[in-house]
Amino acid sequence: MQRTARLRRRRIPAWPIVAVVLTGCGAVPTGDDSQELMFDYQGADAIIIDTEHRITSGGVPRGILWADTAYMYEAEGRMHVRRPRADIFDEFGRVSAHITGDEGDITLETEYLIVRGNVVLTLPESNRRITTESLNFDCNSDAIWSETPTTMVEDGVVLQGSGFSADCEMQNLDVRDAHGSGFRLE
Repeated sequence: MQRTARLRRRRIPAWPIVAVVLTGCGAVPTGDDSQELMFDYQGADAIIIDTEHRITSGGVPRGILWADTAYMYEAEGRMHVRRPRADIFDEFGRVSAHITGDEGDITLETEYLIVRGNVVLTLPESNRRITTESLNFDCNSDAIWSETPTTMVEDGVVLQGSGFSADCEMQNLDVRDAHGSGFRLE
């Protein structure tokens, strides 16, 4: 089921209404997290629950982003998402990678995606699993990369580095400051 939202030009802050409704349902946390959550509502032009966003490059599908909650910031041209999940497509439209994380941002004009917090990238063609704290995806330059410590695990081989860069098919992979266990260089 695809859900869409229409943005209206008339600026009426929705966060007080949403916060009251969610508080009544027990969905707004109390304590330390509540201030962070309320801050997210402030200034958002729209709040979308259970969203799906198609990532394209020149009209060609390059991925799908799902999120539990999306905060649209029209003036900034971006969408902040909570609990993002994304499928990245190769040049033939096949899923080449799955990405999950705690939160992220997507620039709507360029479709540049950043996923942060407990990021996991898995490859369906293999059993490779990559974990990091921040991951970037730019469909226009066909690149996935991280500039934070990264761990890759595949068939018992563990490779760690200070970051990595790769194309979207993960064929050309470069791990910075690589070290690990379970493999032998020949």
